[in-house]
Amino acid sequence: MARTNDFHTALICMTVIIGGTGFHNNAVTVNPQDLAPSHSGSVFGLMNTVGAVPGFLGVYLAGHILEITQSWPIVFSTAAVINLVGWTVFLIFGSAEAIV
Repeated sequence: MARTNDFHTALICMTVIIGGTGFHNNAVTVNPQDLAPSHSGSVFGLMNTVGAVPGFLGVYLAGHILEITQSWPIVFSTAAVINLVGWTVFLIFGSAEAIV
């Protein structure tokens, strides 16, 4: 999306991106029950706590990158790289086997 110059192309990109979040959002609520059935509430709380960190650090990081580079495409590309790293780590280490 960072490289688009046309409104319709950007709209299609955003539609695909937001549609793709459905895969994530559907799994978040049931994953703690798979990982630790007897402690799913605590695991879900821990997931929400860790998930809130990008909510405040991401705003600061985006503002800092934007202040230095004056470029939104670099902000979007940085977010894409961070997501790809997280996806890769999940593919390597993630499983739905019960831990506890």
